[in-house]
Amino acid sequence: MKTQSIALLLLAAALPVNVAAKAETIEAAPVALEGTEVRSLQSAQGLDYRIFISTPTEQAPPGGWPVVYVLDGNGWFLPFAQLARMVGRRPDHNGRLPAVVVGIGYPGERPFHSERRTWDFTPPVALREPPPAPGGKPWSRTGGSEDFLDFLKTRVKPMIEAEFRIDTGRQALYGHSLGGLFALHAAFTRPDSFQYFGAMSPSIWWNKTYVTDEEKAFPAVLAKHKGRVNLFIGVGAGELPHMVGDADAMAKRIAAAKYDGLDFTYVAFPGEEHISVATPAFTRFYDAVFAATETDKASYLKAYDLGQDAKALEDADAYFRLTPQRQAAVRRAGRSLANADPAAFDRRLRGWIAALPAHARGAVQKQHDLWDRRTGTVPVPY
Repeated sequence: MKTQSIALLLLAAALPVNVAAKAETIEAAPVALEGTEVRSLQSAQGLDYRIFISTPTEQAPPGGWPVVYVLDGNGWFLPFAQLARMVGRRPDHNGRLPAVVVGIGYPGERPFHSERRTWDFTPPVALREPPPAPGGKPWSRTGGSEDFLDFLKTRVKPMIEAEFRIDTGRQALYGHSLGGLFALHAAFTRPDSFQYFGAMSPSIWWNKTYVTDEEKAFPAVLAKHKGRVNLFIGVGAGELPHMVGDADAMAKRIAAAKYDGLDFTYVAFPGEEHISVATPAFTRFYDAVFAATETDKASYLKAYDLGQDAKALEDADAYFRLTPQRQAAVRRAGRSLANADPAAFDRRLRGWIAALPAHARGAVQKQHDLWDRRTGTVPVPY
């Protein structure tokens, strides 16, 4: 199932104006996050997932958009999609590329789905010392990480690459907590699955630090891998001592090894604890992997320079006289930080289209959608 936007439900409240005045009820209204959608997708094993997608307002770079796949999408997709949208605007000015953000989540509205994530994020190995089950209840099953990684590689990534202009050489995985453990597992055992791996507050402790066995085998895996691997480990300096200690120890071992073919970053974030670290860590990770090159910056400067067509930003007749491709260029420039008020441009554009004869509106909207997707400019609903 596909929906055109992700809605956040605002709380409704009955607010008394004063003692004598009649209380007015403010009805709840959905808030749509532009450029987002959510789809349902099933794995080969019949497990259902929710796939959250956010596309940038900026045009795609010459090689296509980079993409970051975020685990625990129910909880982390919305804040990270908004962060990516803000920091990736105007790459020639901000120095960061716009990126597609894909959240991998589960049916339902809970931010974190303990049973499903425990299965998906843990490797298929015997438990050395099963943890005590809380309240005497059966412990969540473990060991689904290979199936989950196959799902990402064979179902989610091909779907995204088929529909959006994606730079297949700049694809990142971001996981937090058990998701961070999964990111380490993927980097150490299957580094061909992504180019960038972000393991934030990784649960290295799981199964008596089993992932350190994968770390020991990593040099042999890396030696067979073609291309470079980029690994970023982050932890909150205020987390539990064993979380910080495990991350520090692993980071020191990896840094000391100086592996050929590995770009490694480790950051302990001052003042952050287990949950609060996820957002600043995402921003730092984004900075590290999606920096705009000088070639990228030059291409954006050229794209925003409309020359004599700049009058089409303000004038409907001038706009509709342009070819569909040049109209798409005007929309890119109008929605970028090069324009003092991108929202005003879109309001103006909607008004121009609304003023067209009814039979022409649908054709124009279809043309816009076609050329926006062809040139890497996100369509705006009218």
